[in-house]
Amino acid sequence: MVGNAEEFLIDVLRDQLGGSVYLAHRLDRATSGVLMIARSSAMAAALGEQFMGRSVSKQYLAVVRGWPEPDHGLIDYALPGSRETGPRREASTHFRRLDTIEVPIELGRYPQQRYALVLAEPVTGRFRQIRKHLAHIHHPVIGDCQHGRGDHNRLYKQHFGCRAPARALLRGLPQRPAAAL
Repeated sequence: MVGNAEEFLIDVLRDQLGGSVYLAHRLDRATSGVLMIARSSAMAAALGEQFMGRSVSKQYLAVVRGWPEPDHGLIDYALPGSRETGPRREASTHFRRLDTIEVPIELGRYPQQRYALVLAEPVTGRFRQIRKHLAHIHHPVIGDCQHGRGDHNRLYKQHFGCRAPARALLRGLPQRPAAAL
């Protein structure tokens, strides 16, 4: 939906693009809600099959507290579903530390703060998997209110003017145009 219950995103896109569009997949529906749209029903079906067959690799950037050591690895830690009390299911995430920074701002008992840019690649697709896995290894995602640290989230908001630092970082990167489907 867009704005109100009477307007739907797929209809707005159809009007803007002047032709048919098809919903191929909803990435991370329960969290960010990214939509994948195709220009033909055949392409939408092909993309849907790839996601269902888990042949699509997903990569995510996150700014985390601290500097993960080792700088890459596999987090293999079973997670519950959307209800924390539910049964745990196997879950694994590859991660790689891409860069680090030390910020000269005092917080708590430390005179400066350490942060890292991490590339995360989930092998499985559990609810809030990347956030939970990075918090499990004591490197919570900055901006995550549930599994992160409120003091570091506030520091980022106050000193850098952003709640989601990875999104802000991406705004400064050169953009690749999406391939026409």
